[in-house]
Amino acid sequence: MDDIENMVQNIKEKIGQQYFQADFKGNFYWWRISAKADKKFLRQIFKATQVTQPELDIISVLPGHIKDDILSCLPLRDAIRTSVLSKKWKNQWRTIRELVFDTDNVFSELPQNPVMVEMKIYNIIYHVLLNHSGPIDLFSFLDSTGDMNVRSHGTEFDSWLLYLSKRNVQSLVLDFSKEETYSIPWCLFTFQHLRHLDLSCCSLKPPPTFGGMCNLKTLKLTKVNISQVDLENVIRICPELEYLTLVGIEGFSRININAPSLKSFAILGPAVEFNLQYKFQLTHLSMLFSTEINRYPPSSNLTTVFGGLPLLKKLFLSRKVLKYFTAGAGVVPVNLPTPLNNLGYLYLSIKFSNKMELSASLCLLRSSPNLQRFEITVRCLIFTLLLGYSIVSSNVSPPLNNYM
Repeated sequence: MDDIENMVQNIKEKIGQQYFQADFKGNFYWWRISAKADKKFLRQIFKATQVTQPELDIISVLPGHIKDDILSCLPLRDAIRTSVLSKKWKNQWRTIRELVFDTDNVFSELPQNPVMVEMKIYNIIYHVLLNHSGPIDLFSFLDSTGDMNVRSHGTEFDSWLLYLSKRNVQSLVLDFSKEETYSIPWCLFTFQHLRHLDLSCCSLKPPPTFGGMCNLKTLKLTKVNISQVDLENVIRICPELEYLTLVGIEGFSRININAPSLKSFAILGPAVEFNLQYKFQLTHLSMLFSTEINRYPPSSNLTTVFGGLPLLKKLFLSRKVLKYFTAGAGVVPVNLPTPLNNLGYLYLSIKFSNKMELSASLCLLRSSPNLQRFEITVRCLIFTLLLGYSIVSSNVSPPLNNYM
């Protein structure tokens, strides 16, 4: 840099300040030479000034963990393609912490032959796992296109999970899309560093020696084939579990939830009775049943379920849930014994012709003095009350993500 400044100063002295100007702009000099200057001397100056400051690759000199964060914002396919940019980027993708394989994104350029697609997908995943050298915080596999034949390639999935069990994975997402049942292998239950587990369309059978996941905080099961006893045991022996979501779980009519740290509980799909043994810390509760419970209690349990939820912030109830809570009750209470002082969002699906459901809805409203948003679904309309003014929407229900 000093050599360039000295050269500029010499040029100014030889040509004259009135004929020459130079300003530093970032990584290069901006030159302005008057046409009145001696042309022969200008040619000599041009040859003498061909040495320029080396261009800086600002991104390549960043620390490795920052480059990993940059690559994690790209689809995995594009992150791997950065290996052809330069020698400095050749192996950078091997240390990214989040591996997300989506058949609708990562594998969108594969051939149309289903057999070829399957083989190519497996080869790509094997290549990535075998060449990855750093810690893996997230491993996600989403069969969005439904191209995978899980039954015929179960051993490949087993080998992936066995490999990942030794890499201290913190978040694991397996979504097989189809209704084909993939049996989760025993090695999944050795993921002692796992904090988030999301399984879809598979079969889950914990081994008798399973002692729990001491770090698991989030558990989401969607259309998972699991027995009532196994599900209750998995929940019970995960002491740090805070977020539990059950979607489309079938095969039993009642479940006991024994989770002392639980903050959010969502159950969507076929109706099932449940008993929350620890509900004092709950902040989010969603009960959206697609079927009715055939067995009703002899009296209303509205106060039993909602009477001890002082920290509840969001509540979602479908009409079939309200019907169950009010069945067998002669009179629905005007107010809950303990008000829901922290409840800010309430979603209800009711039938106006059912007086008991209306009474239960009014009871919840009267018991929520600090409510900010209230939504009611009646057939094909939602009437939304938000901070004092009303909105009418044509949606059938709020987005599913609101429930979880």
